[in-house]
Amino acid sequence: MTDGTDSATFQSAEVESFWRFTNRSLEGFMAAMEGLTVEELNWRPPAPDTNSIYVLATHTLGNVRMHVFRVLLGQSIDRDRDQEFRSVAEASNVPIPFWPSLQAEVAGTLAGLPDETMNAPFDHPVFGPLTGREVLMVMLRHTAEHLGQVELTRDLILAERG
Repeated sequence: MTDGTDSATFQSAEVESFWRFTNRSLEGFMAAMEGLTVEELNWRPPAPDTNSIYVLATHTLGNVRMHVFRVLLGQSIDRDRDQEFRSVAEASNVPIPFWPSLQAEVAGTLAGLPDETMNAPFDHPVFGPLTGREVLMVMLRHTAEHLGQVELTRDLILAERG
């Protein structure tokens, strides 16, 4: 497991801390997918509104991308949140092929953010005005929440295997 900071020197120790813990959760998604079949990655627990491990991973990566590039940098990004929830694991897209490049891009981008970013105002598409610190906190919380769902889903899959 990498911390995603190998080639990045962060300008802000606080931003680095948020990334370190977010990245640790994202690496947990990748670890949870190891050793599972495509069918298992697409399996949904038998309860209303549950998602597969693959959907949760795809959605969470899209969410991180949105927080960093759209909210913090103000870039226009191509994100189809609804499609994230329809994503399907196939032999050709497991492990998630864009994760290593996204990990490096996010780490490099966050490394360049100065301390002032933490108190600067940003417009969040869901929560409205937030500071940079709050944006990173929302991203971290969202990632950790979905990692818990992924780990529980993996436990159910492994229990079903016997």
